[in-house]
Amino acid sequence: METQTILALIARHGLTTAGGFLAAHGYLGSSTTEQFVSAGMVFAGVGWSWWQKYGHAAVVAELAKLKGKRS
Repeated sequence: METQTILALIARHGLTTAGGFLAAHGYLGSSTTEQFVSAGMVFAGVGWSWWQKYGHAAVVAELAKLKGKRS
């Protein structure tokens, strides 16, 4: 596995874990703004995970189809 892939996995899981930890322990729960930021951290981690697993491959496949039609 490439170093970049490993670091991305660690960063992604760290982001989702940090967001969940901070929200669960009340560090980001005292105001609506802090709750919004906490939820954003969690959703960003989930989105990043989806992109790495499925989104990138889907975009590359669609671009390959478009390139093939143009030729």
